[in-house]
Amino acid sequence: MATHTYTVDTFISDHGPDPVNKYVHSLPKDEKGAILAAFLDIAQNGWSGLTDVRPIAPKLWEIKVSQHRVFYTAYGTEVVLLHAYKKQSDKAPMTEINTAKSRLSTENKRRGG
Repeated sequence: MATHTYTVDTFISDHGPDPVNKYVHSLPKDEKGAILAAFLDIAQNGWSGLTDVRPIAPKLWEIKVSQHRVFYTAYGTEVVLLHAYKKQSDKAPMTEINTAKSRLSTENKRRGG
């Protein structure tokens, strides 16, 4: 059992709706359900849950759900989902990582960092 609960928020683009929710809600029902279950697992259990996560860069991690990847960062007990995509090769494409890093930079600036 986790000692903390976490909030899971999404990055809001200056250009419209948040990109992670847009991606997740475009998926078939079963794939969307698996990703939303991973988000719930993180919210309830933090890093001690069942969701597969790995570090990508300083303050940037990746959630793995089947072929889907969601990049996120954390501020205390708040998780901010930055970018999502469907993995189609062995390594994360640099374009996907750079998109996540750019959004991380924007989020840090919004928070005064």
